[in-house]
Amino acid sequence: MNRTPSDIEPFVQIALRLQTLVQQKQYDLIPSLFTCISYKSGGALSIRLADISDPFYRESMLILTTPDGSKMEDQDEIFWRNLIVEKSFMGAWQVFLMKKLWHCLPLYDHAGYNRATFFYSNNQLKEFATRGKDDFDRPVENLDFHLYDATPSLQYIDDSFIIKVFVWNNWRGLFTETEPIHIDQSGNITFGESQLDTLFEHNCGILF
Repeated sequence: MNRTPSDIEPFVQIALRLQTLVQQKQYDLIPSLFTCISYKSGGALSIRLADISDPFYRESMLILTTPDGSKMEDQDEIFWRNLIVEKSFMGAWQVFLMKKLWHCLPLYDHAGYNRATFFYSNNQLKEFATRGKDDFDRPVENLDFHLYDATPSLQYIDDSFIIKVFVWNNWRGLFTETEPIHIDQSGNITFGESQLDTLFEHNCGILF
């Protein structure tokens, strides 16, 4: 079976809303976007921002706090095993956005190599390409946005949701990331192996 959503706009809009909340630093509102995700142990989702003054907290991360005060970090497998995700395109899309969120939050020192910009529309890619600068104000030349359709792709193939998005990284350039996500009838998730395909190479030359 090979299916795709009939209307991609609701998926784009929630991704753009997530980007807006990050840009406006309204981190406390982000958990409310994940309407198709709940937690087996109850509790609440929050965001712990990286601390530039603490060498042990160079990455931001999602934290699941259970009613008894236990905390699970999104870098640990137990965090993802405690999610219950609606088996739908929107459920898969929301858990994908959740998984990639840390790339867009504050990162310091070597963690900065993981910073990424996700494109969810052709207008976003056009704006970036015409601006002609990366995050370090280094020139990005000859990136022809006309060559690409940056609209996200969602498919359901062989009992897995396949999500494909366009991404920019200052040390890799423009690439697509394709990730399979399996959701069983109980809402448990399994992430398949991500595939990264470089479309336009760029290296800002910054070394942390």
